[in-house]
Amino acid sequence: MAAARYYEEARPGLGRSFLDQLDATLERIERQPLIAQPVVGTVRRSVLSRFPYIVLYRAEPTAVQVLGVLPTRADPAHLLSRADTKRAQ
Repeated sequence: MAAARYYEEARPGLGRSFLDQLDATLERIERQPLIAQPVVGTVRRSVLSRFPYIVLYRAEPTAVQVLGVLPTRADPAHLLSRADTKRAQ
């Protein structure tokens, strides 16, 4: 993942820490998928600890669908429009 490489180049070990935080966030989402408030329709957002990144996801009846991991400064509109298109197919 590009973000992990960026952090690792900035400071050795920081990329690993980013990936650890991402894993922890994904595990939390898997354990309690409805804990985050919906941001658009059924799409929810969970913020990583220590890093300015979010995980956008949907809590489906039998699984969690991760739509993407992006910086908090990014506009998620493009990602969300792609996810809606895929869902409609």
